[in-house]
Amino acid sequence: MARGGIPASPLPQRRGVDAMRLRMPQEGPWLTLRDHLVDRIPALDPERIDAMLAAGEFVGIDGMPCAPDAPFVPRSVVWVHRDLPDEVPVPSRSRCSTRTSGSSSSTNHRSWRRCRAGCM
Repeated sequence: MARGGIPASPLPQRRGVDAMRLRMPQEGPWLTLRDHLVDRIPALDPERIDAMLAAGEFVGIDGMPCAPDAPFVPRSVVWVHRDLPDEVPVPSRSRCSTRTSGSSSSTNHRSWRRCRAGCM
């Protein structure tokens, strides 16, 4: 188990980001996990949740995919990776060199501050 009794994610990181843990409430009106997810994650269309369930993207604590018709189980946990936006590469503008031989660390620090100010 990870810190505080929270189980470690059964999913590996994706693009350096951990999977998201969703703990089901203690009670609720939902008959299926899908119904709960649709209510809980309004930012995702129900069709997207259906596709993610069909693709096995929601997994239980054992790492096994949750079935699209899985029942809602109070206090259970599922893991899923969020859809991440494509990252736009930031152009490199390294015109400055912060390292000069024989310089003291305070000189390097001042050079770095000037470099950052000029490169922004």
